[in-house]
Amino acid sequence: MRRLFVILLVAAALLQLHAQELEWSIDANALVNNREGGDDRTPDQTFLFTRLTPQIGLSLDSAQHRLMAGVTWYQPFDGHWDRGQAVPLLHYTWHVTRGDNDLQVRVGMMERDPHAGGERLPYYLWSDSLQYRRHVVKGLTASYRHRHGLLEATLDWRQMQTSHRREAFDFTLHHVWQPTPQGPFFTNTYIRYNHLAKSKEPAPDEGVNDNVVVNPMIGITLPASPWHRAHDSRRGKPLDRFAFQLQAGLLLACDRARSEGRWHTPAGFVARATAHWLWFELEENFYAGQRQMPLYDKFGSQLYLGDQHYHNKIYSRTDLTWHIVANDIVSLHAKLTFHASSACTAFWQQVGVRFNLDARKWKTRRRTGGVTGVPLDITSPY
Repeated sequence: MRRLFVILLVAAALLQLHAQELEWSIDANALVNNREGGDDRTPDQTFLFTRLTPQIGLSLDSAQHRLMAGVTWYQPFDGHWDRGQAVPLLHYTWHVTRGDNDLQVRVGMMERDPHAGGERLPYYLWSDSLQYRRHVVKGLTASYRHRHGLLEATLDWRQMQTSHRREAFDFTLHHVWQPTPQGPFFTNTYIRYNHLAKSKEPAPDEGVNDNVVVNPMIGITLPASPWHRAHDSRRGKPLDRFAFQLQAGLLLACDRARSEGRWHTPAGFVARATAHWLWFELEENFYAGQRQMPLYDKFGSQLYLGDQHYHNKIYSRTDLTWHIVANDIVSLHAKLTFHASSACTAFWQQVGVRFNLDARKWKTRRRTGGVTGVPLDITSPY
């Protein structure tokens, strides 16, 4: 915390020297998720936590360069206050926009945005539990948007090597392409590489482990819309008409414990459908095929980051969400989630609220009078 304080003082001094724009943000979350049903891999449990992420920094050259520092504090309400965790943040952002082309690169320790490209990572790549607990990326993120889609990459160094701790990192590549920018059809591809190395003083049976996931899909959006508009509209903002999207493809994985000397290659069919109207959203995720994450019993979440329901040969997840409050600063939602697999059924109930305010939103709403509670325009972005 002392180092963070010094960084903030240096940032303030630079601000005075160069008379550039002060940047700040406050992100506060609270969520309760009660889980009933399940099996040994996905047991009954309740998540109840708050997370507070204040940041301050400066921007140069009309926000083309931005340096931010802060802290994210995660506090579960489980009767053990000492289990709260505060993680420092320090990251640099380079952002350039030229017409329909938008390029952004972030380096450092930064908050993880679940909608960085307009679409949440699939549950077989990033589980709900990790979304709650692992809110920080330590490494690099890059995204490039253009008329025909987007390309984004994330390198997250989750764990550094020590005498008793194994090195772990993951690299994720996401590509979306629309043959016609205003058309309904698109391709959507995810590639993920997880790596779990040895510790500096490894046990005799400790080896290097790899997990590679390739997920090519094709899809359709109705009514036809550019990808970024279709997905920006699904960030909890009400739509005044019905919107639907369907995508389906293959889920291919290659898993290896190098000490065993052989590869596991589970494969299956995966599909995702979403329907959105007014304040209500319905989402269905379906998988059928071989059991994913075959080495989870040995390496757990050190190697695998996805939902353990995908270890079943058949799995269906249905989410019904009511966006009770939805604007650019406050979002409040209630969600019911139904799981059905070859091993179990489960029922989750969730309520979450988020407050997100930064310097740019503050200036905009002061200028328009929105800070006094004037409601936002909720017309369709289509």
